This record gives sequence, C-alpha cells and structure tokens, in this order.
Amino acid sequence: MTDHVWVQRLVAVVFCWAGVWGYGALVEADVRPVMLAAAVTAALTVIWLIGDVGAGVTPADWRQPYRPDPLTRHLDPRFSTLSRLLAEASDRAAVGDEVHRTLTGLVAERLRVKHGIDWYDEPARAREVLGPQLADYLTDRPRPAGPGSARHLARLLTRIEAL
Repeated sequence: MTDHVWVQRLVAVVFCWAGVWGYGALVEADVRPVMLAAAVTAALTVIWLIGDVGAGVTPADWRQPYRPDPLTRHLDPRFSTLSRLLAEASDRAAVGDEVHRTLTGLVAERLRVKHGIDWYDEPARAREVLGPQLADYLTDRPRPAGPGSARHLARLLTRIEAL
C-alpha cells in the first residue's frame, strides 16, 4: 500500500470525525471528541480492511466443466452383468449360456434401434449387417467358455460396438 493511500485514508478519518462532531455540536449532543475519533477510525478501518482483502479474491466460477456425454455402452447394465459373470465364473457352461443370451439381446436391440432390423423376423438382413462371425455365434448353440474364448469374445464385442 502506498503512502498516497494512507494519506487519503487519514484525511477521510479526519473529515468523517469532523462531520460527526460538527453534527453532534449542532444538535447540542454531548460528544466526546477522543471517543468519537476512535469510533470513526475503527469503523473506517473495518470497511477498508474488507475492501483490501476482497480486492485480492477472485470470484468463484460455478459453471460445470465440460464433459462429453458417455458412450451408450457404458450406460447399458448388460455390460456390467457380463463383467460380473466373467469375474465370478465357476460353471463355464452356465456362464457361456448367460453371455450368449445377453449378447443376443444386446445385438437384437442395436439392430432394431440403429438399423431398423428385427433380428427374429429378418435374419437374412440381420446377417448382412452383423457379418458371418457374429451371426454364426448368435445362431449357434452356446458353448462353454474355453481356451481362446476371451479373444473370441473380445472380437465379438468389438463388432457389436461397431454396429
């Protein structure tokens, strides 16, 4: 803080004190000059302190940061079900059946929503969109999970995501 600011503030205290003391004398009030000077100085000090501290504060930014919408596959609870099934797999045949059933439902929904094809009523059109590998997996009887099935499942999921 510069000397110029201190001089301005001292002059403000003197003028405020003189104005309040003069008003008190005008209305014939019993004004004690020293007490009045202390009260005026204290009040203006609090006001200046709030102003000085507030000048260095940056205003809060309450806007939410931009986040792109999550992909719809993250919102689909069936992916969580698949993940849980694979993590807790004790019966490979049961897991294979459940994975097959879940993926079939997921593919049927994607075909209907994104391509306007009903998996059950238009299997030939669906096969064209799905490709032979995914279509064969969905139409064959589910197999128990075995060696290499994780890579095969990863390829199928990549294909489903591309629908």
